Amino acid sequence: MTDGCHNTGDGDLYGIGVRIGLYVQWFAGLLLRNHHSSWQTISTVRAANNVLGISIMVASIVNTARGVTLVTDFLLTYYLTIALFYSESYNLLSKPEETAPRDGKIKRYYFLQPDVPLLLQNFLFASASLFGGWFWIRGLSGSAQLECGPAKAAVIVSFDLHNSHWKTFAATMSILVGSIFTFFFFGHLYIFCTGEVRSEPLIAVAGLLAPVSSQHAPMGPRPQRGNRSQDLELLLRPGWYGLSQESIAFGTLVQGLRSLFHLFIINLAGPIVAITSVEIMIRDNHLLTDGIFESTGQMIALTAGISSLCLACWEILTTWREPKVSAKQMLARMRYSSAQPIRDQELRVLQVHLAEQEESQRRN
Repeated sequence: MTDGCHNTGDGDLYGIGVRIGLYVQWFAGLLLRNHHSSWQTISTVRAANNVLGISIMVASIVNTARGVTLVTDFLLTYYLTIALFYSESYNLLSKPEETAPRDGKIKRYYFLQPDVPLLLQNFLFASASLFGGWFWIRGLSGSAQLECGPAKAAVIVSFDLHNSHWKTFAATMSILVGSIFTFFFFGHLYIFCTGEVRSEPLIAVAGLLAPVSSQHAPMGPRPQRGNRSQDLELLLRPGWYGLSQESIAFGTLVQGLRSLFHLFIINLAGPIVAITSVEIMIRDNHLLTDGIFESTGQMIALTAGISSLCLACWEILTTWREPKVSAKQMLARMRYSSAQPIRDQELRVLQVHLAEQEESQRRN
């Protein structure tokens, strides 16, 4: 390969403006999930992310099916739209038992809370993943090959994209992941349409209050039929609030390391793999795209990402400046901004829970 040789990539799919916009979009969601943020703001950021993700992935799928895209393009867009945001694919929330148990241990119930942005995201993830199964089995051979050098894939480190073991693994994982997201989509759709799972008292505990982690959600005996097993506790999104000095003290070092590992897997593992792999693939495949201001798609993605980050920062700063009225604000946001309204009885239970949270914070 001669010096200066490069392959012309699609700036509207993975140009520098698109990449920065999506990275910032992910970071905005990370901030909102791990701080006192309103349900409405989280859904707004998710909706903006859906617009970008659907636009990019639909363009990639159409171009791939027509055979007018580079052989590396689908994997790049999959990393940017699916792998980067996998932790956003469900709303698993936790609710304590309303009646005090006899043994003094808190029993928690787990339930899924879907909304429209989540349903759209599940559909996107399922469709793109199942299409990926076809791509790695048949579509790869019909895509345009690179003019400069062999095509490289990457999972932290780069390797030959046409490697038979990799293609088998990628096709298998695409079908498996697509099936899982399809299950999520229809499960969430059933809950959303029938209203069988209403907005429970603690619908916003994971997002509006300090995120529920294993340290703050002690488990009692395994729930009875109709409730999720305590293994689902591992899927709750932890935040950095539990990683205080107490959690890493000598006597609780193992517990602190567990919480840190839990936070890493849920919040950071997928995005780190996605971002690193995308940048390595662009470098090793010598992909060159248009500049930010030469591509409308890049400017739109970058603007959307910056807007979401500004919205997230403003939400966090507002909460920090007005801690005494945040509970009241959260009640109003939950009552009028949730996917489905909560009942008065559930609202009273939530008010009691918020009062207990504030009393606990004052004692600490």
